[in-house]
Amino acid sequence: MENPYKVMSVIFIDPAALNNSQTTPIAGDLRALIEQRPNIRNQVAINTKYVQHIGALDAALHLGYRLSVDDWGINTHTFDANWVQPIGSRWTLTPRIRYYSQDAASFYRPYLFSKQTYLKNEVDSLGRQIWIDTKNPNVQYFGDSIFNLVDQNGNSVDGLSVSAIAKTMSFDAGKLPDNFSSDHRLAGFGAFSGGVH
Repeated sequence: MENPYKVMSVIFIDPAALNNSQTTPIAGDLRALIEQRPNIRNQVAINTKYVQHIGALDAALHLGYRLSVDDWGINTHTFDANWVQPIGSRWTLTPRIRYYSQDAASFYRPYLFSKQTYLKNEVDSLGRQIWIDTKNPNVQYFGDSIFNLVDQNGNSVDGLSVSAIAKTMSFDAGKLPDNFSSDHRLAGFGAFSGGVH
Protein backbone atom coordinates (compact mmCIF):
# COMPACT_ATOMS: atom_id res chain seq x y z
CA MET A 1 0.00 0.00 0.00
CA GLU A 2 3.03 2.27 -0.07
CA ASN A 3 3.66 4.72 -2.85
CA PRO A 4 6.81 3.68 -4.78
CA TYR A 5 7.73 7.36 -5.24
CA LYS A 6 7.36 8.47 -1.61
CA VAL A 7 10.53 8.60 0.42
CA MET A 8 11.27 9.17 4.08
CA SER A 9 14.18 11.27 5.31
CA VAL A 10 16.24 9.06 7.60
CA ILE A 11 19.14 10.56 9.55
CA PHE A 12 21.75 7.92 10.38
CA ILE A 13 23.83 8.75 13.45
CA ASP A 14 26.94 6.78 14.31
CA PRO A 15 26.47 5.55 17.92
CA ALA A 16 30.20 6.08 18.51
CA ALA A 17 29.62 9.83 18.01
CA LEU A 18 27.01 9.94 20.78
CA ASN A 19 28.13 10.90 24.23
CA ASN A 20 26.16 11.93 27.31
CA SER A 21 28.17 15.09 27.89
CA GLN A 22 28.09 16.16 24.25
CA THR A 23 28.43 19.92 23.87
CA THR A 24 29.03 20.09 20.13
CA PRO A 25 26.58 19.26 17.34
CA ILE A 26 26.46 15.66 16.21
CA ALA A 27 26.81 15.00 12.49
CA GLY A 28 24.24 12.79 10.84
CA ASP A 29 24.10 11.17 7.42
CA LEU A 30 20.79 12.15 5.77
CA ARG A 31 19.40 9.56 3.35
CA ALA A 32 16.09 9.07 1.54
CA LEU A 33 14.54 5.61 1.91
CA ILE A 34 11.34 4.35 0.29
CA GLU A 35 8.49 4.51 2.80
CA GLN A 36 7.24 1.27 4.37
CA ARG A 37 3.52 1.06 5.12
CA PRO A 38 1.58 -1.94 6.44
CA ASN A 39 0.35 -4.29 3.72
CA ILE A 40 -3.20 -4.36 5.10
CA ARG A 41 -5.52 -1.59 6.21
CA ASN A 42 -8.82 -2.31 7.94
CA GLN A 43 -11.17 0.65 8.09
CA VAL A 44 -14.66 1.20 9.46
CA ALA A 45 -16.79 4.27 8.73
CA ILE A 46 -20.13 5.43 10.09
CA ASN A 47 -22.19 8.09 8.33
CA THR A 48 -25.24 9.84 9.65
CA LYS A 49 -27.32 12.59 8.12
CA TYR A 50 -30.21 14.68 9.34
CA VAL A 51 -32.41 16.77 7.01
CA GLN A 52 -35.05 19.16 8.35
CA HIS A 53 -37.46 21.13 6.19
CA ILE A 54 -38.11 24.65 7.51
CA GLY A 55 -41.64 25.36 6.23
CA ALA A 56 -41.77 29.05 7.20
CA LEU A 57 -38.74 29.82 4.97
CA ASP A 58 -39.33 27.03 2.44
CA ALA A 59 -35.73 25.93 3.11
CA ALA A 60 -33.93 22.81 4.33
CA LEU A 61 -31.17 22.28 6.87
CA HIS A 62 -28.81 19.37 6.11
CA LEU A 63 -26.51 18.17 8.93
CA GLY A 64 -24.01 15.35 8.46
CA TYR A 65 -21.43 13.55 10.57
CA ARG A 66 -18.90 10.90 9.53
CA LEU A 67 -16.59 8.91 11.79
CA SER A 68 -13.85 6.75 10.33
CA VAL A 69 -11.38 4.59 12.26
CA ASP A 70 -8.68 2.22 11.02
CA ASP A 71 -5.93 0.00 12.35
CA TRP A 72 -3.26 2.47 11.22
CA GLY A 73 -4.33 4.77 14.07
CA ILE A 74 -6.06 7.27 11.79
CA ASN A 75 -9.36 8.42 13.29
CA THR A 76 -11.29 11.07 11.37
CA HIS A 77 -14.30 13.20 12.24
CA THR A 78 -16.22 15.19 9.63
CA PHE A 79 -19.13 17.49 10.39
CA ASP A 80 -20.94 19.43 7.67
CA ALA A 81 -23.96 21.70 7.57
CA ASN A 82 -25.81 23.06 4.52
CA TRP A 83 -28.68 25.50 4.37
CA VAL A 84 -30.60 25.02 1.11
CA GLN A 85 -32.67 28.11 0.31
CA PRO A 86 -34.77 28.13 -2.87
CA ILE A 87 -34.66 31.42 -4.81
CA GLY A 88 -37.37 31.75 -7.39
CA SER A 89 -38.72 28.67 -9.06
CA ARG A 90 -35.48 27.16 -10.43
CA TRP A 91 -32.56 28.37 -8.28
CA THR A 92 -31.20 27.59 -4.81
CA LEU A 93 -28.64 29.33 -2.64
CA THR A 94 -26.71 26.95 -0.37
CA PRO A 95 -24.31 28.29 2.27
CA ARG A 96 -22.24 25.50 3.80
CA ILE A 97 -19.65 24.84 6.50
CA ARG A 98 -17.43 21.80 7.04
CA TYR A 99 -15.14 20.75 9.87
CA TYR A 100 -12.63 17.90 9.44
CA SER A 101 -10.08 16.48 11.89
CA GLN A 102 -7.66 13.57 11.53
CA ASP A 103 -5.24 11.82 13.88
CA ALA A 104 -1.81 10.91 12.54
CA ALA A 105 -1.05 7.33 11.51
CA SER A 106 0.83 5.45 14.21
CA PHE A 107 3.87 5.12 11.90
CA TYR A 108 3.88 8.72 10.61
CA ARG A 109 6.98 10.83 11.32
CA PRO A 110 8.22 13.92 9.47
CA TYR A 111 11.70 12.31 9.58
CA LEU A 112 13.37 9.39 11.30
CA PHE A 113 16.57 9.00 13.36
CA SER A 114 18.49 5.71 13.31
CA LYS A 115 21.39 5.03 15.69
CA GLN A 116 23.63 3.31 13.16
CA THR A 117 25.79 4.24 10.20
CA TYR A 118 24.30 4.11 6.72
CA LEU A 119 27.46 2.56 5.30
CA LYS A 120 30.44 1.26 7.27
CA ASN A 121 33.68 -0.49 6.56
CA GLU A 122 33.73 -4.21 7.27
CA VAL A 123 36.37 -5.55 9.65
CA ASP A 124 37.71 -9.03 10.28
CA SER A 125 37.79 -10.90 13.61
CA LEU A 126 41.03 -9.04 14.51
CA GLY A 127 39.38 -5.65 13.97
CA ARG A 128 41.29 -4.94 10.74
CA GLN A 129 39.51 -3.19 7.89
CA ILE A 130 38.82 -5.54 4.96
CA TRP A 131 39.72 -4.54 1.38
CA ILE A 132 38.80 -6.46 -1.76
CA ASP A 133 40.57 -6.65 -5.08
CA THR A 134 38.24 -5.29 -7.78
CA LYS A 135 39.83 -7.57 -10.40
CA ASN A 136 39.41 -10.67 -8.23
CA PRO A 137 36.76 -10.27 -5.46
CA ASN A 138 37.93 -13.49 -3.79
CA VAL A 139 41.25 -11.82 -2.86
CA GLN A 140 41.13 -9.81 0.35
CA TYR A 141 43.58 -7.46 2.00
CA PHE A 142 43.60 -6.04 5.51
CA GLY A 143 44.72 -2.70 6.88
CA ASP A 144 43.72 0.78 7.98
CA SER A 145 44.47 2.47 4.64
CA ILE A 146 45.37 1.67 1.02
CA PHE A 147 49.00 2.45 1.93
CA ASN A 148 49.13 -0.03 4.81
CA LEU A 149 47.79 -3.36 3.52
CA VAL A 150 48.68 -6.96 4.14
CA ASP A 151 47.46 -10.03 2.28
CA GLN A 152 45.75 -13.09 3.79
CA ASN A 153 49.17 -14.49 4.80
CA GLY A 154 50.25 -11.29 6.57
CA ASN A 155 52.66 -10.16 3.83
CA SER A 156 52.87 -6.44 3.06
CA VAL A 157 51.14 -5.34 -0.14
CA ASP A 158 51.83 -2.23 -2.18
CA GLY A 159 48.37 -0.68 -2.23
CA LEU A 160 49.13 1.27 -5.39
CA SER A 161 50.01 -1.87 -7.34
CA VAL A 162 46.72 -3.63 -6.60
CA SER A 163 43.19 -2.54 -7.37
CA ALA A 164 41.72 -2.61 -3.86
CA ILE A 165 38.63 -0.93 -2.47
CA ALA A 166 37.30 -0.95 1.07
CA LYS A 167 34.64 -3.59 1.68
CA THR A 168 31.55 -1.92 3.08
CA MET A 169 28.21 -3.03 4.43
CA SER A 170 24.92 -1.20 4.44
CA PHE A 171 22.79 -0.28 7.42
CA ASP A 172 20.81 -2.94 9.30
CA ALA A 173 17.18 -2.59 8.11
CA GLY A 174 16.13 -4.57 11.20
CA LYS A 175 17.03 -1.55 13.34
CA LEU A 176 14.45 0.59 11.52
CA PRO A 177 10.76 0.47 12.44
CA ASP A 178 8.69 -2.05 10.49
CA ASN A 179 6.56 0.78 9.08
CA PHE A 180 7.42 4.42 8.48
CA SER A 181 6.19 7.24 6.27
CA SER A 182 6.45 11.02 6.09
CA ASP A 183 3.52 11.35 3.67
CA HIS A 184 1.75 14.51 4.86
CA ARG A 185 -1.63 12.90 4.10
CA LEU A 186 -1.00 10.54 7.04
CA ALA A 187 -0.26 13.42 9.47
CA GLY A 188 -2.70 14.74 12.04
CA PHE A 189 -4.52 17.88 11.01
CA GLY A 190 -7.82 19.71 11.08
CA ALA A 191 -9.62 22.06 8.72
CA PHE A 192 -12.61 24.35 8.91
CA SER A 193 -14.06 25.51 5.62
CA GLY A 194 -17.15 27.12 4.21
CA GLY A 195 -18.66 28.32 1.00
CA VAL A 196 -21.77 29.07 -1.00
CA HIS A 197 -23.06 27.41 -4.10
